[in-house]
Amino acid sequence: MLPYKVNELKDAIQPLKMKEYLATGKPVITTPIKEASRLRDYVIIAERIDEWEKSIRNNIKGISLEEYKKREIFLKNESWVNKTEEFLRILIQGD
Repeated sequence: MLPYKVNELKDAIQPLKMKEYLATGKPVITTPIKEASRLRDYVIIAERIDEWEKSIRNNIKGISLEEYKKREIFLKNESWVNKTEEFLRILIQGD
């Protein structure tokens, strides 16, 4: 769970732990921050207390194997190795 306070700073938050939580294979519930919107295919976004309660109850048993595999593919592309290769490519090619 990533229950960030929703205020004027919320869109500046880019929690690396969100991806770490995804890697655990457990459901991830978060407040509506910008990074969560980008990862909406992998996280559950809840704003109000009733949405949090419903999300927790509906996901207490975990995620499906299909969802786990989908996350695995996404996280592979987000690895530090992949990011380093992308950075080096940009440096070399000048993109």
